[in-house]
Amino acid sequence: MLLSGEAGIGKSRLVKALEERLVDPTRAQLGWFCSPYHQDSPLYPLIAALEPDAGLRCEDIPERRLAKLEAILPSATAEETALIAALLSIPIVYPPLGLSPQQQQRKTLDALLTRTFSLSEE
Repeated sequence: MLLSGEAGIGKSRLVKALEERLVDPTRAQLGWFCSPYHQDSPLYPLIAALEPDAGLRCEDIPERRLAKLEAILPSATAEETALIAALLSIPIVYPPLGLSPQQQQRKTLDALLTRTFSLSEE
């Protein structure tokens, strides 16, 4: 579902009320929110959701951050993991992908969609 409209008309309040009525502890709820402070980063909502999902902490060493990311992407290919790791600025030990910027962007979006579809199936 996509809900859009002018600022201040109550979109967030409407979504909150719907969430409260549909609470089911056996189901995960996925939700991403934009921020006026991150207007130049269209993937910020997904990055902001991935970091806590993986349990990433600032003090984690890169190897630990990568291990945590891999733990939440059990069915991801090495390429998908490498692309998402790059999105999260996690140094990777995988071989370089050798993709053009456009190819990397497309494949990163595909990897994020694959993860989202996987979560929605659960």
